[in-house]
Amino acid sequence: MRTDNSSSLQETQPILNAALTYLRLGFSVIPVRIYPDPDKPGKAQKVPAVPSWIPYQERFPTEEEVRGWFDGKEDLGVGIVTGRLSGVLVVDFDGLDGENILQEREIPLTPMARTGGGGYHVLFRYPDGQEIRNSTRLLPGVHIRGEGGFFVASPSRYPNGRRYQWEHPPDKVPLADAPAWLLELCGKEDGGKESRSPRLNPALILQGVPEGMRNETLFREAARFRYLNLRKEEAEIIILDIAGRCLPPFPKREALTVVASAYRYPPGAKVLPDQGHGSTFPREAIRGIAGRFADLYSQYLEAPWSFWALNFLTCLGNVIADRVTLESAINPQPRLYTVLLGESADERKSESQRQTLALFEEALPDDFRPCLGVGSAEGLAERLKEHPKTLLVFDEFKSFVNKASIDASVLLPCVNSLFDGNAYHSQTKAHSIGIKAAYLSIMAASTVDTYARMWTPAFTDIGFLNRLWLVPDKAERRFALPRPIPDLERQRIKSEIISLVESLRARWVLRMTPEACACFDEWYAHVPRSLFSKRLDTYGHRLMILLSIQEGQEEVTGDIAERVCSLLNWQLGVRQEHDPIDAENKIARMEEAIRRALVRGPISPRSLQRAVHYERAGIFAWNQAVGNLKAAKEILWDLKRKVYILCPRE
Repeated sequence: MRTDNSSSLQETQPILNAALTYLRLGFSVIPVRIYPDPDKPGKAQKVPAVPSWIPYQERFPTEEEVRGWFDGKEDLGVGIVTGRLSGVLVVDFDGLDGENILQEREIPLTPMARTGGGGYHVLFRYPDGQEIRNSTRLLPGVHIRGEGGFFVASPSRYPNGRRYQWEHPPDKVPLADAPAWLLELCGKEDGGKESRSPRLNPALILQGVPEGMRNETLFREAARFRYLNLRKEEAEIIILDIAGRCLPPFPKREALTVVASAYRYPPGAKVLPDQGHGSTFPREAIRGIAGRFADLYSQYLEAPWSFWALNFLTCLGNVIADRVTLESAINPQPRLYTVLLGESADERKSESQRQTLALFEEALPDDFRPCLGVGSAEGLAERLKEHPKTLLVFDEFKSFVNKASIDASVLLPCVNSLFDGNAYHSQTKAHSIGIKAAYLSIMAASTVDTYARMWTPAFTDIGFLNRLWLVPDKAERRFALPRPIPDLERQRIKSEIISLVESLRARWVLRMTPEACACFDEWYAHVPRSLFSKRLDTYGHRLMILLSIQEGQEEVTGDIAERVCSLLNWQLGVRQEHDPIDAENKIARMEEAIRRALVRGPISPRSLQRAVHYERAGIFAWNQAVGNLKAAKEILWDLKRKVYILCPRE
């Protein structure tokens, strides 16, 4: 397929010149950051390097904007916005499956590029009178970029060092019309304008959804209805009809519960069963300095990207806690109580803490004074008297829980109160504690299993757990001996931190745009009222401040509010998944752990044992718990598939 065409778009051209050329060809362009995907070795993630790229789906950037983005910044990639504005529809043929389909299908002469990852981008004229959105499910290895999408173009560099390279450049080969087979496939997807209504699997519905697939199938359809903003009453009618056709019929009350679960989320939220448990961190929500910091450090160290990003925001929030707020009667402060959760030491929780603290201490020696633990409320009061802005750091959060659990200690109510305000007072016969004008933040870490089991009723009764922002994630073993982080890049991040804090010497009050208010109001109206959602709105206020400030925004935009809402929805699922187990004995705990593991779907015995860490409770507790649940008909053993299944509650 490769040709010898030379053009102004060859990889020897600087990024800036290529971006200007694309703009003159009638393409809307944006700057893009490309970095390794920590969850998919050999793959890359591409994230717009502007606070919001939504405006450039509706208008072309000016030449001045393009020069400002790319001039002297060859580390960026250039993205071309797809859809009606640019007049281009792009098909990404990825991997062996995609390349085979490319060879088999009829493809007219049209602009085509070899991607940095080894696939192909094929460009077609965007069809008139049809709306085609992004899709990754057309055919194996085939992805569509249409309305609301973008693709990375030459001469951008992939993490493996290879550049995207044109084979048929768009300044030499005109866009061809999309072939009929492609338009037919696109018409079947949710993105097609003619198929914007909810879409079911007719064959599956008519035959009846079999047992073991009923709950997941109904939830997926209900989630799709919510995404499309179908009225809840209409969704209930359709779901009840599907439930009645299931084999055996799915209970009516349970079906309505499924709809209610899907409709907890705002319209347009992409909610699937696995996402409901908060499993995937919405990485695209965090940009700005925090995103660049996480990009850099996650390239050289094994801690997950989410750990770096939230550690950064926690440190920054403590530094600027008294300098910026939202235009509101409650004057929120951007302080976080962050807890990193990992399965074991392999997740590099402590390393991410140490590295982040070191950077902030170097950048802000006078403003940033972390405290590595505290033993009592009296000790905390003395610390806050000397340093009103204090970040408490615990590499093992259980140490704090143990100290706060000591009889007669008021450390727990003290720290609890300082999340919501800046003062605490306690008077006893023997002691008097008075704290005022204090700004407390927490950066902590724990294993998942310890977090689930270390709490006492004192913590749950006072509502301490819903004051925590949980960040569960997993690290990949990538570096036997991590390379040093390039000092130039590290100094650049440090300089950005210093400049940001210097700009906030005078107190800032951020206003929310009407779009931001509407977005957050919509989320607030639809978020479920439960123990898991308490104080999520408080974190929403704080995160809107943090994201806006570190992205250089002077107000909270609609895009920032939307990204904050995605973080809040994720946190809601995380809280549900990691809600501490409250049981009186090992068998009851094991039963509850099994139920929670099976919520995600059928699991083989060995995988289930690993998920619940059965070896810690012992084989007797495991056997007894499984037997109890089977006897109560809460779980079933599928002999054919050799998996355990959670029975729906009637």
